[in-house]
Amino acid sequence: MKTVLLSTAYLPNVHYLSQVINCDTIVIEKQENFVKQTYRNRCDIVTANGKLSLSIPLIKQADKELIFDKKISYAEDWQKQHWRTIVSAYKNSPYFEFFEDEFKPFYENQFEFY
Repeated sequence: MKTVLLSTAYLPNVHYLSQVINCDTIVIEKQENFVKQTYRNRCDIVTANGKLSLSIPLIKQADKELIFDKKISYAEDWQKQHWRTIVSAYKNSPYFEFFEDEFKPFYENQFEFY
């Protein structure tokens, strides 16, 4: 039985997902300190114009915060922007229509905590 400990990730990369697929038990660490400039709240997608970075805006409350204490900011409509960008980049790719309904609720509902 293979176990892996992973950090949180917003639309994780292929390496992260390969760890998920190849392990029997997956543990997501939520007790660690939040580290800026990482894939915890960021992702890169490929568009017709090249790589594009997307980031979930978070509210800063203290210098050192645990992952599970981080709150999402809705001061700007990032969900609509991210969803439009993803649809624009991937709507014509194979299987997008099969996964679209799984991803769309994340961009329609507001969640308080990251």
